[in-house]
Amino acid sequence: MALVLIALLAGTSSGYDFDLAINRGTSYETAALGTYVEMSVVCKTSEIMEDCTLPEWVRVDRTDGVSDTTPYWRVADEAASFVNAPGFPVWIKPSWGPTRFFFGGAPDNRPVTVVGSGWTAPMNGTQLTQNCTPVTIYYNVTYETVDFELVVTDLAPGSVKLSIKQINASFPAPDQVRFDRFITLPAEKQSEGAAPAFQTSFFYHEESGAQEIIVTMQQSMIAYYGATPSYQGREGQCTAGGVYDGAPSYYPTALILPGPDGTVNDTLPSGFLGKVHKMIPLKSEYQFCIEQTNITVFNGGRLYVPLCRPNPAEEISKQPGFSSFVVPSWMSIYPQNNQTCVQCGYDTFVNTTIALPGGRTKYILQNSHKRWSTYNDNVPLYFVFDESKYASQNFQMFAKIHENISEADSDLGSWQQLNVVAMATPSVSLPKQLVTSITWADSSFLLDGPVATAHGLSFLSTYKKLGFNTVPLVSARLGTSQPSFYPGNRTGPAYQSLLFGPEDSSVVPTGYSRYVNKPPNASLLPSGLSPSQIQIEMMKWKNAYLFHNATKFIDVAYDGIFYQQDKMQFCLYAKTTQADWIYIDDEVYGAGWDTWRFLVTQSANAAARRLPTESDENLAYRMVNEVFQSWTECLSTVSPKTNIGWYGTPFPDALMAQNGISMQPSEYGPQHYLPALSYSLRMAKLRQAPMSAGKTRHLVPWLTACTYGQMTAAETLSSTLHSFGSGATGFSFFQADCFDDMGKILALSRAIEFVVPFEDIFIKGTPANISMGADSNVLEAASGMTYGLDSWIVLTPTMGATQVKFNLKIDAAQPNTEFQVCTLNTGQVNAIVGQGPQLSISLTLSPDTNTVVVVSTKGSACKKI
Repeated sequence: MALVLIALLAGTSSGYDFDLAINRGTSYETAALGTYVEMSVVCKTSEIMEDCTLPEWVRVDRTDGVSDTTPYWRVADEAASFVNAPGFPVWIKPSWGPTRFFFGGAPDNRPVTVVGSGWTAPMNGTQLTQNCTPVTIYYNVTYETVDFELVVTDLAPGSVKLSIKQINASFPAPDQVRFDRFITLPAEKQSEGAAPAFQTSFFYHEESGAQEIIVTMQQSMIAYYGATPSYQGREGQCTAGGVYDGAPSYYPTALILPGPDGTVNDTLPSGFLGKVHKMIPLKSEYQFCIEQTNITVFNGGRLYVPLCRPNPAEEISKQPGFSSFVVPSWMSIYPQNNQTCVQCGYDTFVNTTIALPGGRTKYILQNSHKRWSTYNDNVPLYFVFDESKYASQNFQMFAKIHENISEADSDLGSWQQLNVVAMATPSVSLPKQLVTSITWADSSFLLDGPVATAHGLSFLSTYKKLGFNTVPLVSARLGTSQPSFYPGNRTGPAYQSLLFGPEDSSVVPTGYSRYVNKPPNASLLPSGLSPSQIQIEMMKWKNAYLFHNATKFIDVAYDGIFYQQDKMQFCLYAKTTQADWIYIDDEVYGAGWDTWRFLVTQSANAAARRLPTESDENLAYRMVNEVFQSWTECLSTVSPKTNIGWYGTPFPDALMAQNGISMQPSEYGPQHYLPALSYSLRMAKLRQAPMSAGKTRHLVPWLTACTYGQMTAAETLSSTLHSFGSGATGFSFFQADCFDDMGKILALSRAIEFVVPFEDIFIKGTPANISMGADSNVLEAASGMTYGLDSWIVLTPTMGATQVKFNLKIDAAQPNTEFQVCTLNTGQVNAIVGQGPQLSISLTLSPDTNTVVVVSTKGSACKKI
């Protein structure tokens, strides 16, 4: 058994008395199998936390002779897949409770020594204590050798389920699984005489909390797949394909899909070493890439019928020019064109409609350019029906994608079939404080234009009815002709109670990188500069260019002319739009602070601006602060109401907040695993600092229902509820194309229904203090928020679980306060508990779905939602 040792120091100082405690890894027998342990700051001499004083912050430093500023990487496998040790120092706030300390192991089983000390603040703080006394953590890296198989199960023509089988049953089952599609390496990268080599494809990375995915192919071909299971961050190996088998990989599983005549439009490369699975042949030359066959539609909604990218390396492929659908005659469907949305491209028209026996209608749609949507990966359809007559009706829908119009006459037995329920559009109260937005979308997301008007519908009316309060406009550039970009067009009853939140990545303080990452060229400078200004700019440009060449990272300390132009562009954008939110999707900073804090010493621009005696860390922090302070300072003048949302978390929250920027954590990966999602957002909430200018402090994560893997409507609802339960004050959604089932849209609406009556809890509250004890195994996830005497909690059971017991601490409660538990799913008060502040709650759960409860004082209103 391979074991790795870490020594952690705990300590004391005058006025403070604490240890660093860990949840596992205290001996070889209890060694941590993953890449992290949970670390808490606890009282050293008192068993009662309230009886001891803990420092505001604890700084964890490395003291084994290796510099704190040296990132450590350990090879995890022969594929050059790495585990990253933390970049020290690591800051822990005792009030956070258990915090994940990531390390993963040291090379050659050497101990790694770390110390903790008390501080008033992470930046420019005062040290309160000396270093602490040691505690030892043991890591077991044996999980990296656990074997798995990729299992392929046929579902339908051209459709399979991929899952994994663990060979070594004595080890814990993986908590996460990543599925990858592989493509062959280019010929020039193949080794002569060796087996064919493969690499993973960025576009086909899929995560799955259920540890399985469905793969549906569009045409006869061979596709290569693998899986990489992991346990608390440590990867196991997959013997039938997967990243662990090498980079390049030689063992992906080949999925061979024959066409209707039994032949395959591809061949395995000579010497292929992986396993082979022959799929059920297609019934026709092409088919849609439908994974979810049980779906929901609502009146005025848009369904995205998925297409595949046959070649993963080709982002936008041509598709067959005809698509046909059969629906009940009481249902009308419309393609996307300038009659169904404002200023829409990809002009698709109805070539023919044919009445069929049994009260059905066949629609034959045509797109002469063979491009149905932006990335040509779906055929968008709008649905219209009379809700008063047909809501809750179930029906079968048939679908076919084809090259020639004559193929629409084929027997329906060769078409794909979907089971559909038509649902009434819910009427959800708009949030007044929370922010709910399908951000990566525009008005084409729902039926609009002349066709909508003829049916008494519009994008805005349906969007508002669903409970979304922030109108989107993705990729909204200055000068756009889209009407909603300009405040004069956002008036009247249709816009009442709605916010406006465009997305744009062209007005960012990193736009200058397109210039300064190229060799300096004075001819590209704006006219009218003096010789001295040109000289100064060329020096800053040269410094930034050399820095980027050496580090492949953007020089945050560059504050030259191109940065000044970016700032002016942003201020003009804010002034022009008068938006309530501007969403910035800019990833140029990459890892951001975790990289810049180490690289600042290589920036000549930063060196030129260093203050006397200023430390490297303080210099790095100040450079970032000055960039964003300068970039947003115009808002108070040009558009005071505007909030800025920044995709991801590239820099410390406090730094961004003091400049009026809300970081928006990207939860695309964690969202597939509820415990990971809950922990990620809970910690983001706890790390939040007050927002500048007295603005409301928001946490608006980016959520999805298809990025890094398709999610069901039920999974979308669960993850959205736990997002709120972990501290979110709304969501930005990526992207409209996720909705291959309108039930996912209704899931978002349902989540909004559960939170709107309790907005203060999410805006003003803190993560609830919930402990599970022995009942932790009956829940997949538990999360909640507390404000004053009220707590909102969501519980998602493991399969079949019906009872749960948990503890809830409400600090504001008096010892004689009695509480009740209201289950919002039923509107029933199912328990009277007391007395505060420590409550023990027993509940009956809704099996296989989410149970949402509100814990409040006895006698509070309890209403079904």
